[in-house]
Amino acid sequence: MKKIIATSLLFTIIFILSCKEQEQIEPKTIEVEKKDELMFKVTLNTTTSDDFRLLLNNIKKDNSKINIQVSETLKSGNEDQSIEITIKENYFPQEIIVDLGQKEQKIVDIKDIYIKASNFELNIPKNKINHFFYPNQFISYDSITKNYNVNTSNKNHLLIFRNRIIDSLWINE
Repeated sequence: MKKIIATSLLFTIIFILSCKEQEQIEPKTIEVEKKDELMFKVTLNTTTSDDFRLLLNNIKKDNSKINIQVSETLKSGNEDQSIEITIKENYFPQEIIVDLGQKEQKIVDIKDIYIKASNFELNIPKNKINHFFYPNQFISYDSITKNYNVNTSNKNHLLIFRNRIIDSLWINE
């Protein structure tokens, strides 16, 4: 009988000690400072593989202006592809351009354009892209398919963000 009581007492003490040890282990929350960033992403399909570029121009930084561009070769096909720029600090461009590449003949189906900054998110669907961007004279827009057609040998196939909209986006910054 003494062995049963001693064994029970021993298990009780071990159980109490293990519970106290578990109570002392608490997860620690580490706060990480979130940096502001500007993200610009275009998702599209193209009939011809080509180098597409995103350009963020005339970004005010300190006492100067800088230009940032990303170039990526996108392949032709039915799969959606994207090209993206993310700037870790909130610098705001005065000009945003989507360069549809250098090749002469192609159809570009832009699925959407996404812009995110510290104070807003803007997701522009395919049927609204022309409200925010306008093609230069070397690109034609098909209002039925909502695709952009490149049929010229000129090397500047650009979609340009409308200035009045850029001004309204950055107005609070």
